[in-house]
Amino acid sequence: MESKKIFCNECKNETHHKIMYKHSTCSLIIEMEGRYIDEECRYQQDKYYEENIYRFLVCLGCEMATMEHSHIPVEANWTPYLQEEYNFRYYPPRLNSDKLIQKTFKSIIPNHKRIYNEIIESFNAGLNILCSIGVRALLEGICITQNTVTEYTLSGKLKVLKDEKHLPNNIIDGLQKLRVIGNDAAHQLTTPTKEELRLSIEILEDILNRLYETEYRIRSNLDKLNLK
Repeated sequence: MESKKIFCNECKNETHHKIMYKHSTCSLIIEMEGRYIDEECRYQQDKYYEENIYRFLVCLGCEMATMEHSHIPVEANWTPYLQEEYNFRYYPPRLNSDKLIQKTFKSIIPNHKRIYNEIIESFNAGLNILCSIGVRALLEGICITQNTVTEYTLSGKLKVLKDEKHLPNNIIDGLQKLRVIGNDAAHQLTTPTKEELRLSIEILEDILNRLYETEYRIRSNLDKLNLK
């Protein structure tokens, strides 16, 4: 049986997947009075067409199933043996190096957890401006839970965070960069790079772990010690 090598979310690397089932559709696209009308594809030269191929794949390592959708866009002219123009999408999406995996936080408040999840989703979807605004929103939310509500601006909240020694001073000073990234996206529609967003998210994850998760784990483990 035919197989192909793709990234496996469960195995965390590229593995061979058996193609269990394949289904394809093809449509000839004719422009008529500004509208596109689909007709049965006859594989004619110099005709605009689109083809969709669906494959059901199963990893030969962990047996996790994946749906693959490959598509030749309308703009491509039919060339019977031309395969490199296919665009591939996978369901569920591949969690390779270009994607971030949501981390599980047990002790943060629901609003923070929701914002964090939306940050990861927007990052993986390539919505960089929305992602950067989310980064700023989560940073401000963290400040508010640390009793900085006396200050109106995020810059002021970070100063309170610094004065009350919730985090080391050099870290607080560095967090101003995350504030700037969010402000530039919201007010100037400046798009940060993918790497800038990735680093910003990792910083927020480390702060959430330090401020909330570490204490939660310590308390949880202390409670498990049934000592008198």
